[in-house]
Amino acid sequence: HGHGVIVLANGDIYDGAWANGMMEGSGTFKFKTGLYIGEMVQGLREGAGVLQMENGTKYTGQFQQNKYHGEVRSQTALEIVGGETISPLTVGSLAGVQAH
Repeated sequence: HGHGVIVLANGDIYDGAWANGMMEGSGTFKFKTGLYIGEMVQGLREGAGVLQMENGTKYTGQFQQNKYHGEVRSQTALEIVGGETISPLTVGSLAGVQAH
């Protein structure tokens, strides 16, 4: 239990809370194409979080087992979208869609 940092073999970095040897609680997960800041449960994105992609797209909302869940807000440099899905990159109710 406590706070720790791990650098994985693929270069991904997790900096945050741990419990029973797993990412658990608030943390920051940096990976090749972006950054996730939010809650983790048993090593998965779970609960409130923000997913910032390297292309500038930012998703804010709820995650469940590493997937977008429920109402998610998408923001790019040119638009802010909330609610219904209007293109492949914008999000609305996306239960079950795999997050990066």
